[in-house]
Amino acid sequence: FVDVHTGGNVINMAKNVTTLLSMIDESTIIIPGHGPLAKKTDLIEFRDMLNGTASEVKKMKDKGLSLSMIQEKGLSTQWKSWADGFLDEKTWIGIVYSSL
Repeated sequence: FVDVHTGGNVINMAKNVTTLLSMIDESTIIIPGHGPLAKKTDLIEFRDMLNGTASEVKKMKDKGLSLSMIQEKGLSTQWKSWADGFLDEKTWIGIVYSSL
């Protein structure tokens, strides 16, 4: 969860995850705040999702789309599996949009 209301930011979270990735190896067990135990490859996928969804939302925002328009359009299908978790897609887009 990225709490943008208290200064959280998707871009900075991705940077922090990248830093963390440089500190762990393939045998490291990650205990996430939500979901099952994870490993380094899972954290790489998470970081890539953060960067990828931020890039998509930024491109749409730069084209002049409002938050509601971006939420209506949605993200590309490669991120659909991430919408089955703690946050739905519209909420996530709002968090990313607020981070830009």
